[in-house]
Amino acid sequence: MAGGMRLAAEEAWFYASQSAASDPGEMAGLYEGLPREVGELARMVRDLMIHRLEGGLWDVPIADDWMRDDAETRYMDDILRLITARDARPLASRRAYGERFLATCRDFTLLHVSLLRHLGIPARLRSGFATYFGADDVPFDTARRLFAANDSLRTPPTVLSYAPFNGPSYVTLR
Repeated sequence: MAGGMRLAAEEAWFYASQSAASDPGEMAGLYEGLPREVGELARMVRDLMIHRLEGGLWDVPIADDWMRDDAETRYMDDILRLITARDARPLASRRAYGERFLATCRDFTLLHVSLLRHLGIPARLRSGFATYFGADDVPFDTARRLFAANDSLRTPPTVLSYAPFNGPSYVTLR
């Protein structure tokens, strides 16, 4: 674990357990046979979703009903239903940009957390904007740099992943 920190058993159990939002429910079978490495799971999440503001960046037409329906989807089982309704291949298969779930930063994180918890890895969804740190013109990666330098800010201290508006790449810090 980062910085040699360990969670108490009860805390680790809590963060490794699915919540109402992260539970894949009847869709849990989709998680079988997926990668077990944290970074590979982050890449896979990125290959299943596109941020709702990225369509214009990548010349991806976004249907109004998808914009509405995806934005109203809060629970993992519903997100997985939409992903597989658009492309029934296994989740490890990269989707074309126009077939991906239209996500917010929270959705990227929720799917990653759900996958990690499915593997028994303690994970916590924390989402925010760099402007929380004070100024309106804070560079995007300020939050990443702050969390990377301060293990105590990551609870549990397992992984910080984020999906910036830069296409198919991802960053995972341990």
